[in-house]
Formats: sequence, structure tokens, C-alpha cells
Amino acid sequence: IGTAFGRSHVEAGCEFCGACVGVCPTGALTDKVSKWDGQPDGLQVSTCPFCALGCQLELKHRNGRLSRAEAHLDPEINDGQLCVRGRFCLPEVTHHHERAKRPVLKRGSYRREVDWSEALDEVAARLKGLAPDDFLMVVSPDLTNESLFVAQKFVRSILKSNGIDSTARSTFPGGIDLWAKLLSLPISIKEIAHADTIIAVGLDTRFYFSIVGVEVRRALREGARLVTIDSHDSNLARYADLWLRTRPGTEGTVLGLLADSLLGGSAPNAARIAGKTGVDREKLARALDAVAPGGAVAIVVGPSAFAADPEYRLAEALLRLAEREQTSFLPLFHGSNTRGVLELGAFPEILPGPRPAEGKGISLDDLLQGRATPKVLFLIGEAPFFERPSCEYIIAQDIYYPPFEVDAFLPASSFAEAEGTLTNVEGRVQENARIEDLPDGALTGCARPDWLILGMLAERLSRSDLLFESAARVREQIHREVPGFPEEPDRRQRMLAETGIGSPAGRPAPARGDARADGRRLLVVPGGFRHRGIDLCGVVEGLSELSLEEGIRLHPEDLAELGIEGDGPVLLRADGIEIQATARADASCPPGSIIVHRPLACGGIPHRKDLEPLYRASGIREGVLVEPQATPEDSGVAGRGAGGLKAES
Repeated sequence: IGTAFGRSHVEAGCEFCGACVGVCPTGALTDKVSKWDGQPDGLQVSTCPFCALGCQLELKHRNGRLSRAEAHLDPEINDGQLCVRGRFCLPEVTHHHERAKRPVLKRGSYRREVDWSEALDEVAARLKGLAPDDFLMVVSPDLTNESLFVAQKFVRSILKSNGIDSTARSTFPGGIDLWAKLLSLPISIKEIAHADTIIAVGLDTRFYFSIVGVEVRRALREGARLVTIDSHDSNLARYADLWLRTRPGTEGTVLGLLADSLLGGSAPNAARIAGKTGVDREKLARALDAVAPGGAVAIVVGPSAFAADPEYRLAEALLRLAEREQTSFLPLFHGSNTRGVLELGAFPEILPGPRPAEGKGISLDDLLQGRATPKVLFLIGEAPFFERPSCEYIIAQDIYYPPFEVDAFLPASSFAEAEGTLTNVEGRVQENARIEDLPDGALTGCARPDWLILGMLAERLSRSDLLFESAARVREQIHREVPGFPEEPDRRQRMLAETGIGSPAGRPAPARGDARADGRRLLVVPGGFRHRGIDLCGVVEGLSELSLEEGIRLHPEDLAELGIEGDGPVLLRADGIEIQATARADASCPPGSIIVHRPLACGGIPHRKDLEPLYRASGIREGVLVEPQATPEDSGVAGRGAGGLKAES
């Protein structure tokens, strides 16, 4: 069994979605992790915890233990399809041998396992008497709605602080106020298949959003037109009617021009915009003819396009197109409950609703940039550092240990061990079913749901009102406080209510370049497979082979100009960051540009301090200096990604 003409699966365009395994009639194809488990004795429908689409799964279990995941024939979202993560990764993430399932406290130079009572007593003692600015909690966009709500309630009502933030903030370039407006648009996955014209911006559906790729192909079979706007090659560009290849970071400008055409206006600046963005003039003219004002239009924007849009033109174009009838939108991001983070107020400046918060609180960016250092740092499902920050006391609550030393570790239940709900990008509040309910023991551990751990801590701080007996009781509280939030899982689409929230810090300014520039443009793109702050490549065998884009990439002509044939060592300088690494020749990289993929998460990656400057970097930087290195230290790629990085400031 193999691909046609003996090509590799990557060359053949395989998305590694595993649909072939699901339809194999003989059992010759199976997933290797569960092939010795035997026939399952139970099945439960649940929601995939790996991205914002919220695909429905059939989780099969045997003897109370998760065995395998298969696609559910759900007509609302995935219709029997899954991506590589949803189909193959769930059992390994839950049952990996490095899973942390017992409370641990630091004792001198050592870590010691303790019972829950001792761990909670110590953590509660550290939280007593803190000033509001002495504390920061960082929560994952993969937590359930119930856990997010209790987390922000814990910080605000018990610690009297607004010091709660989420790594989901990096998903919202341009500010939370802008994204609150975007999420109030008619967002739809299934409308893609019924569109007359599809505009895909910065999107490659291999590995990450395979379900979207399936819907696009369904529309094409019905005669739809596909226009892709992307600075480098993608699987969608290969069968698009038109691929508008832009300079990195100018995709929003091109989408704005297409928006003028869709809204029935003229495009007098087409020639100027073609010159500014690098798009072929003839192709741009054909695209303007193709996206005529009439007909249904679906617009899909990938997370890398939002991250690389320095002037937020993409968001502006989407908001303008909201005026047009027969238009649906699909802004994509990685966190499975990123929308829930916004709606339930897990940021310093907003409360559940969302609505504006009074006062200020420390943010994660304040800590990363050295503007503030809290005494106590509480990480829930996140590890956004490669090294321990200089806080006096650090608490980590997760399913794996973070990549640095902490003072207290509280073991959280995985998606298979805790009930709750997740809100997908369309606003559907979907059930995350509890599959494993095994008694505490030497092998099973004693992990607890995030919302329950916080409730037990609150009780030790003399607040029993946050100790809920079930996730359903938490939802009742959310329903009372958040307008429009359902009391029970509700799979109907919801548009976020317009709240008029503002971003107190103002809209971030675009990144600007280095004065030593040689004119090249650096595009830093987040990549990798993440869940609850860990890189899944570190815990799922084989997944790292699909991390095809990590590292530094230049067009072969640019490498030849530098005097490097094929892959070779280079030194890259941009905004105080130096990177020494092997640059890979990649014909899909736009000439005159450098593409660097940074990790989405720090946890689970082998000891890679050299990646930290990239983790902090984001977006477009113009005028980057790159030069060949004859004998760089640590040249090449150790493990995965770029090697030999250091920060000047």
C-alpha cells in the first residue's frame, strides 16, 4: 500500500488526516498506539481540544481508559473528517510516560511528591496577603469555559487583582477591542462549501485545518472559484483559480482591494497596490473580475496571516466586508477555546461578557519585557518561557511539568479526564466529555480538573463559593453573569455581542526595522503543534516529522547572492536579536524575504534555550541584515528548528 508513482506522502500532497485509516474495510490500516488495545467497550462523543474548529470526535475506551479517537459524522462542523492531531494524538497526550499526575513541592534543591492537602496548604499560604501587583496568573486558551471563568473569578474576587492574562493575546493582533468586533461577524465553517467564491488568505490546510480544506474542495467540485492570497506556496495555492503572491505582510492590502470590488466599488489604485504588494498586475486584474459583487463569498484567514499583518489591514478589510450580504467569515487560530478566553474575561482589561474592567493588572507582556515582575506567578496550562522568570514563587498547574523549575506543581486533568465545555470559533458551546474516571492510584495518579483545583484553593482562603460540585454548577454561574452564554452545551452558532470594549494600552504599533539593514524583510511566523503550553512533537511519536517548516528559509537566489550553495550557515540580525543557524533553500519563500518559524509553545521541546528570542519575536521586521557565516558556533540545527540564537537586549 503506498502512493502513486512511489512518491513520498509529503510530495503526494497527503494531509495526514488519517481518513484512509477510518475507511479501510479490512483493518489493514490502523493507528499504532491503540492497535493492541482490542475492541473498545464504550464510545462517547466529545469535542477535539486541539484547535478552534471544535470538531466532534468519537472517543472509544476500553476498561475505562481512552483507546482511540475517530471522526463523528457531525453535519455541523467536520462531517466525519479530522486532522492528524484529532485522529492520532489524543491517546498519546493523555497516556505519555512523562505525564505528571501527582502534586509536587520544592524542598531545598529537590522536588518531593506530596498529597493534595499539603500542596494546597502551602500554595494558599503563599497567596495570602499579596498586593494586587504582586500576582499574575497566565491561563491557556485550551482550558474549558468552566476553568477560565473560575480562574478569573479567583483572581478578582479573592486576590482583588486584575492580574490574569493569557497567551491567547498573541492570537489577537491589533487588540482585544478589534477582535471583539471580528467575532461578532457571521462566522461559519459549512458556508464555505456553498460559496460561489472563496478567498483564502495565508492558509495551508495540511496538518492544522484539514476540515477547512475539505470544505474548500467540496465547493470547487460545485463550481466555486478559489482565490488565494499568500506570500509563499501552500496546498490551497496549488489548485486555486488564482494565486495572488504578495510580499510578506501585505496580504491585508490586497484583500482590501478585493473588498472594494465585492462591495461594488471601483479599483482605481489597482496598479499602485500591485506595485506596493508585489502581486502580478495581470493576475490582480483577473482577480478583480473574478470577485464580482454578486454571489455568495466565503473568506478564510489563517493565523499566520494575522500574525504577519503589521498594520492590521486584514481585520479592517473583514470589518468592511461585514456590510455585504451573502458573505461569511472564518478567522482561524490555534487555541481550542481562544474565543472563550475573550468572552469570559481572562485578560487584565476585560471582565466576562466581555465588558471593560476597572483598574489595571500585570500582563504577560509586562513580565516578558521586564516592565514588571510579580512575586507570585501562577501558570495554568501554560509555560510561556524556556527559563524560569525571576519571580519569588512559581506555581504550575498542568498535565506536564514545565521546562523550568517551579516551586509548586499541581496536576491537572487532561481533556479525557474532566468534563466541561469549549467554545469554537463560530460561538458553539460544545461538550468536552469525561472519558476516564479511574480511582486515584500509583498508576492512575490523582489529577483534578482545573476549576476544581482553584475551588479547593479558594476554600483554603476562606471562600467556599468557588468550590463547585460539578462543571454544570459552574455553567449555571456563567449563564447568570454572561449575557447569551448557555446554561447547558448548545451547539448553535452565536455571534459575540458588541460590547464597545477598548484596549487601554492602545493598538500596538507595527514593528520597525534595524538601521543596519540590507533591505531584506523578515517574517516571523508561529508554528508547531501545541496543546496546553506544550509542543506536541515532544510527546507524540512521529508528529515531529510533520514539522516541515521550522528553521530559517530563504529563496535559492538569495542564498546564491550570499555565496551559499544549497543549505548553509548564516548570521541574521533584526531588532537586537542575533540568529546563527543553517538557512534552508526554499523556492516557495518570496525572493528578498526571510521566513523564520518560531514555536507556538515552549513546553515539551527538548532543552532549547536558543529558541527563546524567536518565541518573543513576532510579525514583520523590515530591513534585516543577513550574512554568511564561515564557522559559526553551533551552526546547523540541533534537534528541531534553528540553533545558536541569542538576544542582544
